[in-house]
Amino acid sequence: MKDLFLKRILEAQRLRDEGKLREARAAAETALKGTSGHPEGDKLLSDIVMRLGDIREAERLARRAVLLAPNDASVLIHLGVVLARRDQREESERLFRRALAVQPKNVTGRGELADLLRASGRLAEAEAMCRELQADAPAVFNRSVRHAEVLAAVLLATGRGRESLEVFRLAAEAQDGNPMMFEGRAFNSLLLWDSTPEEILACHRDWARAVEPRVPLLPGVPAPGPRAAGRKLRVGLVSPDFRRHSVAYFIEPVIEHLDRSRFELFVHHTNTVTDAVTARMRACPGVSWREARPGTAAEFAQRLKRDRLDVLVDLTGLTHGHAMFALLARPAPVLVTYCGYPSTVGSSRIDFRIVDAETDPQAPADFQSHAAERLLRIDGCFLCYRPPLDEAPEVDPGPASRGEPPVFVSFNAAQKISDELLAIWGRVLSAAGPAARLLLKNAAFARADERDRFAARAARAGIDPARLELAGPTQGLREHLAAYARADVALDTFPYHGTTTTCEAMLMGVPTVTLAGGRHASRVGVSLLRAAGMPELIAGDEAGYIRLAAELALDRPRLAELRRSLRPRMLASPLCDGPGFARRFGDALERAWALAGERAAAGR
Repeated sequence: MKDLFLKRILEAQRLRDEGKLREARAAAETALKGTSGHPEGDKLLSDIVMRLGDIREAERLARRAVLLAPNDASVLIHLGVVLARRDQREESERLFRRALAVQPKNVTGRGELADLLRASGRLAEAEAMCRELQADAPAVFNRSVRHAEVLAAVLLATGRGRESLEVFRLAAEAQDGNPMMFEGRAFNSLLLWDSTPEEILACHRDWARAVEPRVPLLPGVPAPGPRAAGRKLRVGLVSPDFRRHSVAYFIEPVIEHLDRSRFELFVHHTNTVTDAVTARMRACPGVSWREARPGTAAEFAQRLKRDRLDVLVDLTGLTHGHAMFALLARPAPVLVTYCGYPSTVGSSRIDFRIVDAETDPQAPADFQSHAAERLLRIDGCFLCYRPPLDEAPEVDPGPASRGEPPVFVSFNAAQKISDELLAIWGRVLSAAGPAARLLLKNAAFARADERDRFAARAARAGIDPARLELAGPTQGLREHLAAYARADVALDTFPYHGTTTTCEAMLMGVPTVTLAGGRHASRVGVSLLRAAGMPELIAGDEAGYIRLAAELALDRPRLAELRRSLRPRMLASPLCDGPGFARRFGDALERAWALAGERAAAGR
């Protein structure tokens, strides 16, 4: 009987590891049938159903496993992971610590606890845990994906970006070219003050070289070519972010307004998390909606192929939850990446990347040399913003209207704020006078100890702590937007510009000053401000950025005028023209199909 149980459990494990989750669930349930539970069996089944998206059932099974084996470290860790997914962080931490009391050297437990501490904003504790393993067993540390990811994320968020790249480099070597390590290194390269377009492209090409040999091309996908008269172009969109997410603000106008007489639209939402935004997009007429179904990348590629798409548009790049392993199998004749990632992905298997002439100019130097894909420059701004007007409070007159000292703000992620940028912001404060203040708000500042650590960093960069306020996240979007009532001027980050943050600031009547750089990520703000009719807030160098920000903050009549006019101006601008943008986006897709057909005909 035990042998049969073990055989079935091993079969369920094999099926799970192959991505055949429904078959794995059936096998595990068969193994457990007629029993009152089994720690390993319950843990396995819990893991399978969690991957299938049934988090409540996963928790029930994981708790049963703990009742059956309360001192089994692996069972305790698994329940901790499930509860972390449910955002029950306090109990999750207790379980990880219980597991480590049983097995102090358990690598999985140490990694999961470190990641939980990082996600909770306890960066110093997370780093200490990683450093402890790194000191105890360097080889083990370098082979631990979770530890490498956590330490690199902490280093990046605390101004040590170069060190984060080294963590990923060593881990990639120790793990025989693990694509996850190249992926992390590629993303982190975008945030470094001194990284060049050539270095960024090289990091992304390293990722592609690690991945492509593992992803065979799908057979039977037709080459692009002439279409029969009147045949609509079949367009697919792929993302885990068709929900309340920054990407959704910019893709919803396409889903809503793309011309159904020219295009058939297929939307693949690769996420089990859905919300009211998902429902709104799904309800758009003429959309063939595909919800996430667990499985392997190869299986997802086959599902995409079955839609017989002409053009498949990735909206994620190398950000969390991407489906690039499936896309690199080329399940459609033409592959495009757009919107969700401010860089090349490094693979020539992706045909095009949609940008514009501001983000990726052709002169004086052609940005095409920065990309593995062919740049497809859309007319006008490459983005269209759908403002959340139903949750946006009325525009507050702002500190200047009350005669208060000027307040600069940035609500961008902490990882975008380098020591070099802090030094520039310190010079902005000095230029704006002794009473000027800087308000920074993001998730990293939820805890007092982390605020203290950041304030010490800022002081070393030349910012008086008395002039700096650090605020953690707010409860919801309305509260987040309402925080702009405390701002006069928003400061864009550099070299990785804000996107949603810039649009939200303008929506709330707060002008953003940006610094134009030499790569896509440091030119997004340029495109947004030009589209919104605010080109005068684009600086060409650091001195100009400092001067523009300080002069604007001290010009109270101009601030008052912008406070009144910026929202309506933005809403009436091309930046928020959904129907117009959808036409231009559709034209770009048609152009991609035509160009790909020309390449195919020329024997590419």
